[in-house]
Amino acid sequence: MKQKILIVENEGLLRRYMISCVVPTGNFDVLEANNLLTAIEITNQHQPLVILFDLMLQDTDPLAFIKQIRSIAADYYPYVILTSIIKDDKLTKLAYAYGADYYLEKNFKCFELSGILQNILRQYNNARLLTENELRYRSLFNLAAEPMLLIQLDNFIITEANAAARSVFGFTNTDKINALLQSVSAKPDELQSYLNQRTQMVLGIRFQHANGKSFIAKAGFDYFQLKGIDHALMSV
Repeated sequence: MKQKILIVENEGLLRRYMISCVVPTGNFDVLEANNLLTAIEITNQHQPLVILFDLMLQDTDPLAFIKQIRSIAADYYPYVILTSIIKDDKLTKLAYAYGADYYLEKNFKCFELSGILQNILRQYNNARLLTENELRYRSLFNLAAEPMLLIQLDNFIITEANAAARSVFGFTNTDKINALLQSVSAKPDELQSYLNQRTQMVLGIRFQHANGKSFIAKAGFDYFQLKGIDHALMSV
């Protein structure tokens, strides 16, 4: 699905040039405005992923514009690209401080803008994938009747356990556990080896019950990222 980009520029010729840089990428539907008041209305209505605008538009306050679009909705955070024919380092630094993401001088080439847009799409898609993975994990985790453990794979620390897992392995009812594998496994090195190999299913792993007795059970593993860190969701 195409994303939306809003191009805010009062010079028609330059606005058309910007549009000619964006359209060939095939990734965006282009919205246009020749002033910031219209840009605010369009942003409120369409919530474009990217807003490209002239930092030196006449009779406007670009910093107030950035601040206003950042306050439209808690879950809406567009990427802001600034352009300017006058290089004003002080104003540019203020714009970044108010939440601008990129800066382009007005004599930019199409490939420069295309490169920024490709980077934005990559960031956006990665963030969306992380969100989808986390929602998927939370759904599995909270609804499961069987014991489930969340394991961070860079250090093999158990960070979370659902209610069933807390009962079986004796974890206290806190949000974060930060337990070692040996707190649940009679053979932690073997379990770590399965995790290293990204094993999907093991028919028999020896676990350690909260009552001190060991038991053998089947374990399934689902691998994904949370906040950019590799994790495994283990069901027992």
